[in-house]
Amino acid sequence: MQLRPSSRARSWPTKAAACTCTCARRSISISNSTPTTTPPTTALRWDTAAPTPAQLSYANTFFHSPPPTLLWSAAHFRTIPATSAPEVAFLGRSNVGKSSLLNALLGRRAFAHVSSKPGRTRTMNAFGVHGGRVVVLDMPGYGRASRGEWGEEIVKYLRGRKQLRRVFLMVDGAHGLKDSDGRTLELLRSWAVPHQVVVAKADRVLWPGRGRGRMDERALAGVLEGVRRVVEGGARLGPGGLGEVLACSAGASGERRVGISEIRWAILAATGLECDAAGKKVGLGGFMQFKGEQELGGQQEEDEEMYEDEDQGEDVGEGGGAKVRYTPMASS
Repeated sequence: MQLRPSSRARSWPTKAAACTCTCARRSISISNSTPTTTPPTTALRWDTAAPTPAQLSYANTFFHSPPPTLLWSAAHFRTIPATSAPEVAFLGRSNVGKSSLLNALLGRRAFAHVSSKPGRTRTMNAFGVHGGRVVVLDMPGYGRASRGEWGEEIVKYLRGRKQLRRVFLMVDGAHGLKDSDGRTLELLRSWAVPHQVVVAKADRVLWPGRGRGRMDERALAGVLEGVRRVVEGGARLGPGGLGEVLACSAGASGERRVGISEIRWAILAATGLECDAAGKKVGLGGFMQFKGEQELGGQQEEDEEMYEDEDQGEDVGEGGGAKVRYTPMASS
């Protein structure tokens, strides 16, 4: 599967513009300390400020209490339930580690299905965080062992879902950006979809050789810098990604599990539910945004109309081949 533009989308961009960044803008620190004394640096920021320890603690609590729940699974865009909560979606190549990361983010073992075989995630799966205040989506992967129809439904979601606040595009830290990742970034730009790159499996870069030897932060810094150049390039195609690249590892051991709190914070920042530097809620901003989105009457009908021609009027309701499970979100 590749994310292919529909008839209403612009064609595949062929060449990205050269990077015009100023290197002095980037902010990253390299430490020579060992992993037992100081956590590794797992972020490269040039447009955002690093969260404080209090903000990271707030994000962790937000994701754990109450526990996240599975809201729905859908194979077709037109069958996605109409909701009012802001959404973020995790997208990437098959077997890049989306499900493992989501299990770490949500704090639920085996919540999202994990497999060593690519292509096991076949539906768009939505998880409610903090009583449904935020919805996190696990999307089918593109590339190896994927299917064209998955890409078509993902494109419809990316272009038509007004609740979507940010796409987190995951790339493999050990292999870097592939051509399919670059094409996906170009599409997100051309469709003006807010997005941010997350470098997965950072432990394979930080601790090469199956974990033997010292931690290599400089190697990870090089990977982040390479991603930054791609993110800042291609400005002529449309709005670029967020000026922040995060690296993570969803490993089982505490020392090798890095970057999870930072991604939780990025999700809250994307959905307007963050706190101040001291870890206190900023007034009622989050509630006001959440309540305001409840006034999006007819949202799902508008989403479906946008692609009615492309679906050729196909009825994919009950019995139409869609797999849908929906649990009403808990009241906030």
